[in-house]
Amino acid sequence: MFFMRTCFHVACVNSKALALAGITRDTPDPESGTIGRDETGEPNGILYENSAMGLVQSVIPPLTEAQHIQAIENIGRLLNQNGITSVIDANLSFDQMRAYLQALKHGRLSYRARFMFYLDTAVGDVPYHLRRLDEMVAVTGFGNDMVKLNGIKVTLDGIPATGTACMRRPYKHMPETSGFTTITPEEMRAIAVKGAAYHWQVGVHTIGDKAADIALAAFDAADKEHGPIAENRNYLIHMPYPHEDQMDIMARLNISNTTQPSIFHLMGENGILHEDQATINMAAKLFFDRGLVVGGSTDHPVVPCSPFLGMYAAISRQDSDGIVWGETYRITPRQALIMWTKNSAYFSHDDTVQGALAPGCHADMTLIDRDILSCPTEDIKDTRVEKTILGGRVVYVAD
Repeated sequence: MFFMRTCFHVACVNSKALALAGITRDTPDPESGTIGRDETGEPNGILYENSAMGLVQSVIPPLTEAQHIQAIENIGRLLNQNGITSVIDANLSFDQMRAYLQALKHGRLSYRARFMFYLDTAVGDVPYHLRRLDEMVAVTGFGNDMVKLNGIKVTLDGIPATGTACMRRPYKHMPETSGFTTITPEEMRAIAVKGAAYHWQVGVHTIGDKAADIALAAFDAADKEHGPIAENRNYLIHMPYPHEDQMDIMARLNISNTTQPSIFHLMGENGILHEDQATINMAAKLFFDRGLVVGGSTDHPVVPCSPFLGMYAAISRQDSDGIVWGETYRITPRQALIMWTKNSAYFSHDDTVQGALAPGCHADMTLIDRDILSCPTEDIKDTRVEKTILGGRVVYVAD
């Protein structure tokens, strides 16, 4: 049995799974991961981060192509029900990308999919992935209106709840650690430089502020070696605790950010953060004020995929317990709408054909039951989708 925590950074497995993976008290922690152990040193079934979880995932029978296609069709129904016509799917293997192509071929794809090739430490180290990038002919922009290769995805650190996000200072709830990165700064630099050499867009999961420092330093090195990299539209994923010095670099290199206010609203991490971190957590206004592109996303299935829940959280700055964090960082409903339309299309290089109702754009539209620009803020999260249209074709109608 293999149970993934909702954040996808921690797993719990039973003794049979440990045995099948050959994990014993003598098994060393993999690089950039941790095998949980009890007081006697025996594995306790808790696995932290991809490299550790991968020890068990590698012995799980892989999904078939038919199962992948069925999953794509199933998630399409949920996305369309929530008014979503386009996504960036950020953690894809080659098998999953091939399944997308088959789903399109057989008329089972009901949303525009932008692929991110995942450099997963569970299946290979950085030199292995760099060799794969050397061998790939297709890069960012390869594809068509329905399926397109978007970029490279790197998970650079973990999450605050488990102390695995890489921070500039020790945690409030775990003062013995400030977290760690899943790869070294030198390896992150090598990926950024390789990406720039081949004109890849690179997206980096950075929860901790120190992880963001490392990613930005890597992009800076890439710009010096193969720049300018501004047109690649590289970006940081999450970046919940930004600093002014970091945003200076982002502005210079055209580095953007995708934020997930629904995580801020639902995950309950503010209580374990330092007060200044909780105050600015997922504050999109900081990026608007600096003139930086900030996109709205959810990180689904970590939290529900409803864009309206995310908009509500970004506007209200209120968590699910009713506590308001950083009231001064509230944004307007219009800014929230821009985040989930025009700005999000920017990250997939689709902002000339998506994210607006205008001549020359795709006929992708969502009809909803209220005016989210003028209704009470509290009502935005309950917005109901009446109809979803993809390329002029109705793909969802409410009952």
